[in-house]
Amino acid sequence: MIRKLRMRHLATAAIAMPAAMILASGTAQAAGNTTLVYTADGGSIMGGKAILFGNSSPERLQACDTETDGHSVIATVTWNNHGPHGAEIVDSDGSSDFCDNKPGNIKIVQIPEGAGYVVTACLYESGSKKKWACASKSGAA
Repeated sequence: MIRKLRMRHLATAAIAMPAAMILASGTAQAAGNTTLVYTADGGSIMGGKAILFGNSSPERLQACDTETDGHSVIATVTWNNHGPHGAEIVDSDGSSDFCDNKPGNIKIVQIPEGAGYVVTACLYESGSKKKWACASKSGAA
């Protein structure tokens, strides 16, 4: 009797495990990723960050200037889908340590499903268009 129960449990587990793995992997891929990149100006206080919210369709790119230092932050996302594509947004108010979701600091982007992308955050001078202290991260839509 015990042996029959053990065999039934093993058979059930053998059938359930592959199904659970398939469902779990499909859910994770469909959810998309949010990519966060801090500017590379060193120290524990960063000048700003770029956030690509990939868990929505369309995606949203946000620039966050977190220091009142006279510099702006530019967030850029680039991808290649039958040619190079990209978008950028600038935040220059340095008003908060947190992103405050102001519409002027967010740009809607349409990255094709499965395309690889690179998100970059840089300190930025609007007048000279100079970028520095840049850092990047890769991901897939």
